[in-house]
Amino acid sequence: MLFGLVLFVMFYWLLPAWMNHLLESRRSSMFFPAVEAIFTRRIHWLQWLGIAFALICGFFAVSNYLSAGRLSPKGERHVSFFSRLLARFLD
Repeated sequence: MLFGLVLFVMFYWLLPAWMNHLLESRRSSMFFPAVEAIFTRRIHWLQWLGIAFALICGFFAVSNYLSAGRLSPKGERHVSFFSRLLARFLD
């Protein structure tokens, strides 16, 4: 649930604020109207993506809370595989 909240805040508020700052810094450019049209569309997409991430993470948080079962040995192997794979890419 916390991961969903972080993604929501990042995609709904932080990235659009950063993109608006970039847009304001290019106000004197002659390509400003084209850049503004592209940025406003992308900002809207980012906000929808933030809402989608929050809903998906919220769904999995609630379903995991309600099921509250232990993983099978096969499920533990899958989780350990993906965690090692993710750790290699992050290093």
